Amino acid sequence: MLDRLPLRWRLVVATMVGTIAFATGFGALAVGEIERLEQHSVSTALQERLDLFLPQLSKEGTLDALEDSPRTNIGQVVGPDGRVRDATPSLIHQPAILDVAAVLAHPGGVQRTLDLNRSRVVVRGVKVKLGATATSPAGEGALIVGVDSEGFEDAGHQLREILLVGLGVVVPLAGLLAWLLAGRALRTVSDLTEEAEAVGLSDIGRGLDVAAGDPELARLVAALDRMLARVAAGLERERRFAADASHRLRTPLATLRAEAELALLEGDRTSMAEALRRVIDDADDLGELVNRLLAAHTARRSEPMPLGEALANASERWERQVATCGARLETDLGQLDDDLRTVDPHLLRTVIDPLVENAAQHGSLDGQVTVSASAQDGGLTVRVINDGPGVDPSVRERLFQPWVTSRPERGGAGLGLWLSQEAARAVGGDVALVALTGVPMGRTCFEARIPLSGD
Repeated sequence: MLDRLPLRWRLVVATMVGTIAFATGFGALAVGEIERLEQHSVSTALQERLDLFLPQLSKEGTLDALEDSPRTNIGQVVGPDGRVRDATPSLIHQPAILDVAAVLAHPGGVQRTLDLNRSRVVVRGVKVKLGATATSPAGEGALIVGVDSEGFEDAGHQLREILLVGLGVVVPLAGLLAWLLAGRALRTVSDLTEEAEAVGLSDIGRGLDVAAGDPELARLVAALDRMLARVAAGLERERRFAADASHRLRTPLATLRAEAELALLEGDRTSMAEALRRVIDDADDLGELVNRLLAAHTARRSEPMPLGEALANASERWERQVATCGARLETDLGQLDDDLRTVDPHLLRTVIDPLVENAAQHGSLDGQVTVSASAQDGGLTVRVINDGPGVDPSVRERLFQPWVTSRPERGGAGLGLWLSQEAARAVGGDVALVALTGVPMGRTCFEARIPLSGD
């Protein structure tokens, strides 16, 4: 039920519950300490009274004249037979307030709380040796002294009342303080929400203009600003790509239309058939281009397949790709024929096939394309090497950008490497051009890393 409350109310409730728990625990400790102090104070007062009475006690059990004060106004001497031998004026007509037998049975004396003369009194009796009198035998009797405990108890009650009043005041104040502080802290969140609601596609790159005095909230605002900057950069990149793609697609579409119109004008059936074949070829090229563009923006996934089986299927496909370009394929797949590790075959095709096609198209005639694979650190590393003239330095820095190709005369659209790298990075991998050491000059090597499952 608490989860349904707004965050501000949850903070207030949590603060008040915590305050009550702390105040209750503190109050219990304080009450316990007050009671201990009460008992200690009463025991100390009783001992002081005993120290005052004992020097004034005669052998026969009479009390010499004592100073009339609250510390000596409660005293009584009881003989071995239980008769009162002497007492202070407040107890002069009272019988023995403690049983002498009970006092004698406890070497350390006896302490009791009594209602005496409409007052609450704590009395203590200790045994004393008394001589014989005309009416009482000699032996061990009891000296009883008392102290009015109402003053101590009143002080304890007042402290308890103060604690209860304090609890009643502190808890609402803590709740109010929590409400104000939570409102102050969440004000930035509210401003952040309103600012985020106002951000549109046209101004997504400007970030959130929210001042956060709190370090944690400032980090949140900064993180959201960085996220919006990344979104804006991606959106701008997609806009540029869409504009570039639409511009580049206009030319083959115009060519396709021109060839179709030409076919309609041809009177000769042979010329018309040739024109229609060109239309079909151009349509196929345009369809392949569109498919590649769609593949770059479609997060298609397939059922994971054992790594060895997936690589075997891919090898057959790579061999056909390479053979189409008049080259030879050599594979080095190492020890990757176990069934414990799996890979997405569609991901393997999307990332590696463009690299193999690129290597075959840009290699030397009757050359060789080498594909090697190794699995380590939970990922698959694939290297695709050809023996061509190498990458043109003029395009090396832009090699993985769309529409960039070093062989425009062969009709390449310049999307293969870009698509391969985008697909790998989408799943936490990457594709890069790497330098080879200890091999003949001119060889080009692309290295791809994609994740595996079950490793």
